[in-house]
Amino acid sequence: MTPTSFLELLTAYATILRNKRKTIEFSKNRLVKGLEVLEKAAVEIAKLKEHIDAMAPELEVTKKDVAATMAQLAVDRADADAEKEIVAKDEAEATQQEAEAAELKGEAEAELSKATPLLEEAARVLQELKKDDFYILASVKKPTSAVVLGMEVSCHMMGLKPKKAAQNKVDGDTGGYFETARTQLLSNPGQFMKSMQDYDKENITEGTVKRVNAIINSEDFTMEKVKSAS
Repeated sequence: MTPTSFLELLTAYATILRNKRKTIEFSKNRLVKGLEVLEKAAVEIAKLKEHIDAMAPELEVTKKDVAATMAQLAVDRADADAEKEIVAKDEAEATQQEAEAAELKGEAEAELSKATPLLEEAARVLQELKKDDFYILASVKKPTSAVVLGMEVSCHMMGLKPKKAAQNKVDGDTGGYFETARTQLLSNPGQFMKSMQDYDKENITEGTVKRVNAIINSEDFTMEKVKSAS
């Protein structure tokens, strides 16, 4: 080997050594930086763990509160459903009662519409009657069934209820209506006629309408029988 070749070899070796040192230095620096990052991460993780450990009791309390709240919500929901069911039932009952009331009102108005023309006709007839007619009627010893029923209608209209002593006092007057009418209505013809003429047809009670219509619709209270009784 010549001196020149030897020098060239040393030069090449020096170059390789420098490059190798640079590579090792670069790797060393990367390793050091990586270790520093890991060290910082370990510190942060330790702090985070410490914070989590410190929050654990509070988180447990919060967890219990949430569970209690959910349980109360379930109870409240059940109560609300029960209340809703009660309200729905009450509404259904109220609707039914309203329908029944409307039906009863319709029936009463229908009955009243039937009775009103008869009342008006009765008022017209009253205008033609004389006081003596009432005295004659009161003196009847044995009234026909049509007359008894007519006096029963009068008692219902005037709100008179026969006493027990009046029942069967007159032959054929089992309910005592003729006797009651004779003593309380026919005995004062002028007052009786005025009461009938001033009668408040717009405010007749439902019970009175039903009782009067039951008599008016009776086969024993036809116009022919009333005329024959008179």
